[in-house]
Amino acid sequence: MCAENMWGDIKGIKKIVTPKAILEEQATFLTSATKGLLVGRVDITSSYISEMESKGFIVTLRILVPVLSNYICDIITVRHLMKLYPLMVINDLKNEKYECGDEASFLSVIETILSSGEVKQTIQLLLSQIEK
Repeated sequence: MCAENMWGDIKGIKKIVTPKAILEEQATFLTSATKGLLVGRVDITSSYISEMESKGFIVTLRILVPVLSNYICDIITVRHLMKLYPLMVINDLKNEKYECGDEASFLSVIETILSSGEVKQTIQLLLSQIEK
């Protein structure tokens, strides 16, 4: 039996900024900007992704509304393999798909979606349901 570490030094491996981490930052901004009336939430699952013909990750940015029985509205879904890029971004409000080859194009697409009229209108309608 071998009791020796064959993994080598894995403590020094540099972490990569993942699409999940980027969406979590945006979720935090939304929660802060609405003082918790709307809560940004990011969920991740692993699944077979048919477009990519392989197992990967599905990451979804959602708006949760606690005072409306935890109503949930999906905003963005990202599908990627283990290596992250290229990835697929889906604008859930418009059912539009974007392919991003790198982090810069991913950030650009996310900004375009989050600052869009459809997302602003969704936020407006959700806040209107709960504010007096």
